[in-house]
Amino acid sequence: MIFFPGISRRYVTSLVEGGFYNFKRRFFIGRYDSVTVDFSDLPVDPFGAVVRAPGCMIKVSIGVDKLRSLNLMAFPCGAGTHHPFSITAKKILAGSCQHYGDSPLRDYYDSCQPYYAGQFLGLESVSSPRVSRMEARYVTFPWDKSFGEKINKKRNKNSFIESSASGFDVPVNGGWLAVGPVSLEKGKFEFHRIYKLISSLEREGYSEKMCGSDSLSGCLLITDTDYAIVVSSGEHRAACLNVIGVEQVPIVIKKIVHRTSVETWPAVLSNDLTVCESLQIFDRVLIGKQQKYFDPLSYC
Repeated sequence: MIFFPGISRRYVTSLVEGGFYNFKRRFFIGRYDSVTVDFSDLPVDPFGAVVRAPGCMIKVSIGVDKLRSLNLMAFPCGAGTHHPFSITAKKILAGSCQHYGDSPLRDYYDSCQPYYAGQFLGLESVSSPRVSRMEARYVTFPWDKSFGEKINKKRNKNSFIESSASGFDVPVNGGWLAVGPVSLEKGKFEFHRIYKLISSLEREGYSEKMCGSDSLSGCLLITDTDYAIVVSSGEHRAACLNVIGVEQVPIVIKKIVHRTSVETWPAVLSNDLTVCESLQIFDRVLIGKQQKYFDPLSYC
């Protein structure tokens, strides 16, 4: 994790022991070596939470419009979003979409198929010859990790495990939920997840307990004046909450990335991207803007 310099986990532990928080059990979730400080029931935004609990994972309640989803596509999750999961969920509730074959989700996967890394990163040109020749499936956020085959293998593995657990026979190379192309079985699986989730949300409303202990979680992108959270766990929930009118949601922040730390990001250190290219990506994701090649009219 990337934290503000000079502030350690030992410091926040000393604050707790010294009575800075009234009761440890009220704020802390889990063990001290993986502390999550819970501010979700308090009027504390991510800025305040980071200062009050440095070096720890934090849980805060934020507006869904501050959530960014589907990796580098960076879809906002608030009202009016072009997020394909949200559009599909609305169609399902309206009764105009019952199957993957006639869904906006299929149209999205058929139309949004970036091939080169530069397209998916949202860069008009990439200075690195290696990355300029690289396929889109091999890249991710520059602050996350260096680019390469391992990224694609991990995505394929996770997709296979998730789909198999739900009884879907998605091949290992069946595609990834963020962009197309995907296999027919993978598309059906993602549609099934949206259909099942939005039906439950309409019937019972949203509760953190609906998915057991798997809370919404993500990475906090932060500047001196603004922030956004990239969802890492709970993509479908994050996208569907606005459909039933939810405006605020608790989320666990597991990683913090400040714009000023760009020179330490893996893609910069490995010379996959320049500082300027990395900041272009950060700024685009922060405001929830999609890449130039993207056309929401193809499925909305």
